[in-house]
Amino acid sequence: SYFTVCQNDDGILESLPPDTLKFCAGGNKIDDNTIPIPLIAAPILGIDLSRDKDILASFVGSNTHPLRAEMYKTLRKKEGFSIHMKNWSLELPQDAYAQFMELSSRSKFMLAPRGYGATSFRLYEAFQFNCIPVYISDVLYLPYKEIIDWNDISILISPQEIDQIEDILHECVNSGGYQRKLDNIKDIKHLFTMDHMVDYIETKLAK
Repeated sequence: SYFTVCQNDDGILESLPPDTLKFCAGGNKIDDNTIPIPLIAAPILGIDLSRDKDILASFVGSNTHPLRAEMYKTLRKKEGFSIHMKNWSLELPQDAYAQFMELSSRSKFMLAPRGYGATSFRLYEAFQFNCIPVYISDVLYLPYKEIIDWNDISILISPQEIDQIEDILHECVNSGGYQRKLDNIKDIKHLFTMDHMVDYIETKLAK
């Protein structure tokens, strides 16, 4: 038996032996032998968790998929939303990073639209900022689904629901769902570390 681990958006680009298990984080190419794993985000240093959450939802990132463009067009002028999007480049300007830190620290929800890959680093960065991730994707590529219910820790949005995001988030806050999700996130944060992911892969291989 063989297995491989891959973060590349397009998965494994080489020919593999039949029935090779593929632990993949990107999500663009999957089959019956693909097991989703998280896009582990490195610990973000300097987060100020004492900031007031005075922004409903924010996003600072690049335009790497039509769903991101649709999200920007729909939400950028909505009250309570702070959305800043640029064209993709290898460079990360210091002012953009500072803006990401500032807005994420002040946000209740972190918008996590898919990019070129089916998933998003924002899903896991949100947990570090004590934000609820709002995952917008046409392919819900989510790890650990046998362990956690993603509806308990996030908001899952299909392309057809982008124009409903404002109402969905307000309803979540007003119904008490926001605080329940925050409490649930505290219980699962440890799952999204490199150490736990290695343990998870070892457990899968032992079966």
